[in-house]
Amino acid sequence: MSGLKTAGPIQFHFAVLLSLFLLFSCAPGKDDTEGEDRSTPYVKSISPDNAATGVPTSKTITITFSKAIPPSQVTVDTDWQCSKNIQIAFDSSYSSCLPLTSNGGDNASKVFILTPNTKGEKIPSGTKFWIKISSSIKDYYDKEMDADKTSSFTTETRCSSGCSWSQVTTVGDLTARSGHSGLVFNKKMRLFGGT
Repeated sequence: MSGLKTAGPIQFHFAVLLSLFLLFSCAPGKDDTEGEDRSTPYVKSISPDNAATGVPTSKTITITFSKAIPPSQVTVDTDWQCSKNIQIAFDSSYSSCLPLTSNGGDNASKVFILTPNTKGEKIPSGTKFWIKISSSIKDYYDKEMDADKTSSFTTETRCSSGCSWSQVTTVGDLTARSGHSGLVFNKKMRLFGGT
């Protein structure tokens, strides 16, 4: 046994650490893209549903994407113009859009809730709206949607039941100048006026 030296505690620990390093460096592991969703984003759902009718004027518009979208990618019109990547238009040519606010989502958000930026945060009644979500919206990997997503809905009318209109030939106890029309209400009304 001449020429052989016994390893000291430092050499022993070094040998164990080197063995462990080699063992784990050769083991299968995760690369940088494992588990990442690199699929193309798309609009999974829009609420109200496409072609929905009688939608309440107090309804918000909810857009759900297939994967997380950076909040900065979701822009909405605030000035009646149709220039942002989510548009709720009064006509199919997208010449005038409903002003909106977005909840902004968070960094992991797939769901964005849009609220009308109008008096009382209500959508105008008895109106058809066209929705367009632009394909320019990108996910966290800069992948754009394949195509624009479109949809439409119609809001309820304010007088959806119990309202009636009829032409009246006599006004009864009311006095009116020639050429004025009268209204008949189906419920008791309080009228204030002067001479």
